[in-house]
Amino acid sequence: MSKIRKRLSGRVVCFEQLLKKSINHQGFDDVLAKVLPGREYDGSLKAIFGSGGKATQENVLQALNGYIEDLRSQTKDLLADI
Repeated sequence: MSKIRKRLSGRVVCFEQLLKKSINHQGFDDVLAKVLPGREYDGSLKAIFGSGGKATQENVLQALNGYIEDLRSQTKDLLADI
C-alpha cells in the first residue's frame, strides 16, 4: 500500500478543490448559479452553499478551505496543490 500512496502523493484532487478553482476562474456568481440546484444531493455542497442564493463568496471560500485542509490533514500528502 505504501508504494501506491507514494505514487499518488500530490496527485489527488478533491471536489472541493475543483469548486474553489472554478470560483477563481469562472467567478462566484456563475458557480453559485450552477451549484444551487444540486446542493440538496450532496452533503458538502449543502454545508458549503447552505444559505442558497444568500451565500457569499467569502463564506463559501472559507468553508471550502476548511474542507480542503481537513482532507489534507487526513490524507497527509495525497492532495495536489492546485
